[in-house]
Formats: sequence, C-alpha cells, structure tokens
Amino acid sequence: MAASPNESPITFQDLYVDLMGRLRMDATNTKTIAKAKRAINTALMDMHVGQGEKFPWAERQAVLVTQSAWTFTGTATATQGSATLTLNDATDDLTADRDGNGIYANAEPGTKFILAGDTTQVYEHQIAAAAQTSTMSSVYLGTTSATASIRAYRDEYPLAADFLKPVDMRNFGDHLNLPLIDRIRFRRLYPNNTTPGTPRAATLYERYVYQASPNAEDQYQVKRILFHPPPNAVMQIPYSYVTNYLAVNNTATDGGEARISLTEDDDEPIIPRQIRTAIVYHALADWYRDRRDDQRSAEARQQYVEIVNRAIADVEVTSPRPRFRPTRAYSVRAKRPWSGSGRFDIGGRFDRLEDL
Repeated sequence: MAASPNESPITFQDLYVDLMGRLRMDATNTKTIAKAKRAINTALMDMHVGQGEKFPWAERQAVLVTQSAWTFTGTATATQGSATLTLNDATDDLTADRDGNGIYANAEPGTKFILAGDTTQVYEHQIAAAAQTSTMSSVYLGTTSATASIRAYRDEYPLAADFLKPVDMRNFGDHLNLPLIDRIRFRRLYPNNTTPGTPRAATLYERYVYQASPNAEDQYQVKRILFHPPPNAVMQIPYSYVTNYLAVNNTATDGGEARISLTEDDDEPIIPRQIRTAIVYHALADWYRDRRDDQRSAEARQQYVEIVNRAIADVEVTSPRPRFRPTRAYSVRAKRPWSGSGRFDIGGRFDRLEDL
C-alpha cells in the first residue's frame, strides 16, 4: 500500500514519485519514471557505501562452520601434465559429503589436495567432473602414479550470499580475536599455507568459482575468507557483516524476499520508515549535481546529511556525544588563580561557557 500524500514515503513507488514531485517532473512519462527509479536505487546504494557498518538495519549475523583436514580412504590416479585426478576407491565420492548430513563436503571449489605426500605442490579442486573425477585448477607436476595418496584440507570458506563487508574491519568472528589483514600482506606472510592448525589470521577476498564446467560463462563471484593456518578442527565461527541486500518485498506473493535493489513498486528499502526521505534528498542532490545546479545540490545534500546524522545518533544509544575536552595545559592554567597573564576568569564562568 502506498503512503498517503501527508505521510513519509514508504515504498519504491512513494520514493520515486516524491522525487519527481520535488523536481516538478511529469509523473506519467515512462522515461522520466525510469530515470527517477535509477536515481533512487543509486541513492540507496550510495547511502551504505563506506558507512553501512554504522547502520544497525544493515547488520546481519551468520555462522561459518570449518572442517578439519581429512585423508581419502583409497588412492588416486594422477598423470603428469594432466589436471584430471581419478579416485580408485568408489566410496570416495567427490560429489557427496563425509558425514551424510551435508555439512562436511568431500570436495568443494577451493578444496586443496596434497598428492603422494608432496607438500611443496598443492592442487586445488575446481569441479567434480564425475563422482570419482576431479578437475583441478592446475596440472599434476609429480611422477605419474596410480596409487597416489590424497590428503585434503580447506583454508578458504564462502561467506553469506549477501555479505558485503564485515562490521569489524579489524577482526573476524564475534567471539574470536582473529585479526583480519590485507590480501597482499597475507600472501607475503603465509606463502606456504599447508599445515593445519588453530587459525591465527584471516583475509577477505573475492574469487570466481565454477558451477558445472570450467568455462568462463559458468563462473560466479563469491566472497570468501582465507584462514592461516587451515583449520584442524570443526569450529563454529559466528560473525557479523553488512548486507548488500538493501531492499525487501513484504507482499504475500514474495513472502519477504530480500533483494539487492528496489525493483517492484511495492518494494521497500531496509532502512527505517521515518528516515526514508533521506533517500529522496540524496537522489535530489545527485540530480541537481548532474544539472550543474550546485546551490540546490548542496542544500539537498545538507538535508540528507542531517537526517542520516540524526538517525545514527538515535540508534547508537551508547555512543559518545560531542563535548568540549580541554587540553592538559589549558586545564592546569584554568585551575590556577589569575596572576596577570593568560586568561581572566570570574568564578569559573568561562569553564561553564557562561557569558560574562
């Protein structure tokens, strides 16, 4: 249901109609409507760029379950110069899981293989071409063997599908002191990440994984976390993150479906209703900016900033408020009686910011 003319905008339709109304634009022109919709979605995304962690409505929680390193029951046939690895034991099914409950997969994209005990060469499972056949991301460099042992471990794990960034950029995990470091430093510090243990550091990155075949069109990008050392035990790691699903449809048909952007007229942004006007002001500022109307753009931007700042102050009930904090030198001199130099004060009225 759309908001009445006297109410704040609620739905996607309310937002882009409000924007067009402020711009005195034709609300029946399809091209204008399409442009207004793009402006609203752009504003919604821009609001959460760089400060999404400050907004409690954008915070989500999830649990990551790690795996311990494991050894396949049988052996495998590995041919020098080939990226195909064939398991010899029919019980080792790459497409199944080890516990029968769908928790511990035998092989997922990114699973590492150590073949024939050679830890100097680590091979990465890319896809399962069949139940007993793995296509690896690189060719086998060792001597051809029909009885190669296989040890597997996972040092990287996918994150929630809507993961944008962690709430805490310094540590991963709500209950762990697991420092997050940048990817370049991680690779420099831990070039040989093959020995499992208790994770002491982690890094975030994006990678492409394959769905069914190693073709470019079958790739999709996912957020992953990489641990050092690879976990040597099953662990539950709760973590908080900022979502990139910024819209939701609460109609009975869609049943509260979360979406990356506003699509249908009855979609709603995830931000609280009382501050959704901020999206309109943000879009308005961008619109005037594109028209080179700097004054109106600045005025709309100021309105947007004020709404967002008030929203942050309302939800962060324990956050420190701005206050005067004199330096030590000032404090020392203020406590001393006036002796003819420095500032003159009567009864501490200056310290209390009272007019003389």
